[in-house]
Amino acid sequence: MTGIPRRRKAPGGRTDNRVLFVDDEEGVLVALQHMVADSDLTPVVASSGPAALEILQSQGPVALVLSDYRMPGMTGVDLLREVHKLYPKTRRLILSGYAETHAVMEAINEGHVDRFLAKPWNDQKLLIALIEAVDQYRKEVESERMLQELEERNIELERVNEELE
Repeated sequence: MTGIPRRRKAPGGRTDNRVLFVDDEEGVLVALQHMVADSDLTPVVASSGPAALEILQSQGPVALVLSDYRMPGMTGVDLLREVHKLYPKTRRLILSGYAETHAVMEAINEGHVDRFLAKPWNDQKLLIALIEAVDQYRKEVESERMLQELEERNIELERVNEELE
């Protein structure tokens, strides 16, 4: 794939390259896994919203959830609303063959969705959207880590200042 940046694989135990694909059509899940095969993204798949939540419960957070909009039992918006509650840093995208204005608004307003993408998709454009979303996740996690480190150093400096006085 030309034009798609390749990254080094994240060391074992890290979640910053894991992408959860959720769709009730097995062919779509296979195509998505194939699409990311040459990138550093690690695909995880679920065939329903409840199955996706079980995966997140057992394996922990992922960098990104890409969900189909229409699925039996639990819609993509319902799933991403739950993901937002449980893992607010995880990026959320909807992939759908239905582009009604109401669906887009519901996804963005209720599911806290970062992007609404159309089926059928262009592999290169979708892969770029996935990489951008994972980069956003990584930046947010790193920013939070740096802020925590800064707070810890400030506390240490205050302690040292008190000792010097």
